[in-house]
Amino acid sequence: MNSGMARLALLALALLQAANVARLARTGAVTALQAAARGPIPDLATPQEWASIRAREPKVGAALAPTAGETGGATLRLPGADRYAGVMFVSRCADCVADKLARWDRLQREFPQCALYVVPLEEGSSVDGDFVAAHGFDLQVMSASDDLVRACNPYFTPRLYLFRGRRLLYLQDTDTSSERAVDRVSALLAADPRLRLAALGAARSRPDRRSR
Repeated sequence: MNSGMARLALLALALLQAANVARLARTGAVTALQAAARGPIPDLATPQEWASIRAREPKVGAALAPTAGETGGATLRLPGADRYAGVMFVSRCADCVADKLARWDRLQREFPQCALYVVPLEEGSSVDGDFVAAHGFDLQVMSASDDLVRACNPYFTPRLYLFRGRRLLYLQDTDTSSERAVDRVSALLAADPRLRLAALGAARSRPDRRSR
């Protein structure tokens, strides 16, 4: 990649991050000043602005009750009781996150008792039901409701969260790759004996591809 193309790629990334900040600003998750920051989120204009966004982070262990969004015309909420739900916020570019969605899909198939969702953060995102179906992913795509965005504070994408009921068990940090975040969610699910046994049963019931 030549220097001109590299600069264009960096500019595109900055614009995507700026769009994410603007969405957060509209929902009250960040201030208008933060929304007008010059660069991507980790490179905000001042340390004070960055600290303000970090201060809005939901706390692991906290009980949240945001409307999860819409899918198929119905409004969903995070499940009650002990059910698990994972949320992956993504940007507009479907091809940019296809490999991340593939990992998320494998996790959904490994733990079918859990509900793993994909939430496009930007309007007009190419990550939609058609894209998921075309790739054979067993995932639900939800719209990003304002209260979900406000509660989760997804200031970068893709970003992963895991809930048990309405209690937050995990949120991906800026220094954690999507691959490591999926692994962390997998480890948390596997730590539940009920899910681990169910996953083993589901694995045994799958056709053995080696015998084909």
